[in-house]
Formats: sequence, structure tokens, C-alpha cells
Amino acid sequence: MKKIIGKKEIRRRDFIKLGSMASLSLPLYWSSQKQSLRTNGEKPVPVTPEWRNKHEGMVYRQLGRTGFMVSELVFGSERITPDNVRPIEVAIERGINYFDTAPQYGKGAAETSLGKVLNIPSKREKVFLATKISPYPSLRNRLYREIYDVLPSSKQESIQKRALEMRKDCGIEKPGYFMVYWPGQRRQLDPVFLSDAMMEEFGNKVESSPEFKKLIISSVEESLKRVGTDYFDIVHCPHAAATPAEIANPGIIDAFTELKKQGKVRFL
Repeated sequence: MKKIIGKKEIRRRDFIKLGSMASLSLPLYWSSQKQSLRTNGEKPVPVTPEWRNKHEGMVYRQLGRTGFMVSELVFGSERITPDNVRPIEVAIERGINYFDTAPQYGKGAAETSLGKVLNIPSKREKVFLATKISPYPSLRNRLYREIYDVLPSSKQESIQKRALEMRKDCGIEKPGYFMVYWPGQRRQLDPVFLSDAMMEEFGNKVESSPEFKKLIISSVEESLKRVGTDYFDIVHCPHAAATPAEIANPGIIDAFTELKKQGKVRFL
């Protein structure tokens, strides 16, 4: 396969490389801009670059404020099964050093698959591992829904109206704004905006629930067992947040801090 850009002929391998550079440069640039905003004009604290599985021919760049020098191409494990782990091995052989997984992928099969390959410390230390807190959104929505279900119908209608207004105001319904990544993805929006619409009035009852911290810690510990590792380099919480309100829960920081002290996670 060949692509023609301007008057230059670009082969498939180079075309993929250019595309991956473009896709990765924007979020990393935005991360650096947010970093500058957070420091109120002060210079960011320098971090020592951390290298793993460096290969000639692979491009690496620093991931946010972590210091991790991650490969420009990263490995998403959603489709991997314990019966077919060869793609993981090939990725490592080619210099990929960032592997993304989640308990939701294959109902734990993706994490188990990574564990089959990274089964000794020397292999584990070649890569950066990231997992997610997949059950978090369901917990948040359930807690709000339990309150919603016992409210008078007039109050429910008011909340539904507020949820619809928030959904329109954020711009998510504009053409081209929303990319459907998996079947049924749009269905996650209804319960999320219902929860957000209730947050101002009922958030003190829900967001302070100790269930969040308990869930996050248990999710990480179960993922550690499936992968067979002592720690994750990065934890995403929650998995696939749809709105900023979902990441505002104080239980996220509390749980992460405790897990970090135990050496089970490094960055959030």
C-alpha cells in the first residue's frame, strides 16, 4: 500500500508512523499546557526520564509529568485472549513499552493474557502497565439512581429536564463531537447526565460514600492478581469517564494515595 501526499510517495510503514505522531502529539501537547496552568506560572518540577525496552526504530516521548518515556505506538489489550498472546510478544520485540488493559476487557481475560507473557520480573520491568477502574461508573450511577427512584414524579421530571439541559449545554450532541468507540457507547450518557443533574442537591450523600474507595482498592488488587504483578505504573479512574463530574470524587484520591503508599500503583 502506498499513499501520495503532495508530490512525495510515502510507503505504508511511513504513513502509519506519520499518523501515529499526529494522533499522539495533540494530547501530549495539551497535557503540557495543563501542567503550565496548574503551576501558576512556576516552572514545572523536572523529572528524571525513565526508559524501558528501548529499541532502535521506535520513537519515544515523555508521558505527561510521569517521566515515563513511552513508545509512540502503544498496545491496547482489549482483543487479546490467553489463547493468543503472540501479539504481546511481538509488540515487546518491536520496542513497544506501554500496555493498556482493564478488568472490563474480556471480563479479565486481557489482564490474564498480559500475565502469561510478563510472568517473570525481568519481563515485567520491560514495560509500563496501565489498568482502569471499570466498575466505578456503574457504582456512581447506581447510588444516584437509588435516590432518584424514590423521589416524587414531579421531582424526577425536573431532574430529567436538568439532565437534558446539561447534555445540550456541554456540546456533546453537536455533529462530529462524539466518536462512537464501542457498540452502545451512547447509552452510557443517559445515566451519567442523570447523576450529574442530581449532584448539586444529592452529591453530599453519594460522593462521600465509602463504597468508592473500597471499590477502587478491590478493583486494583483483583487486577494485580490477574496480571500477576506487584504494581501498576498507571491507574485510570474511572474507566471511560463521560463527564468531568465523574472524576471529582474525593474517594479517588484517597484510594490512590493508600494504594501508592502500599507500592501497588505509581501514577493516577
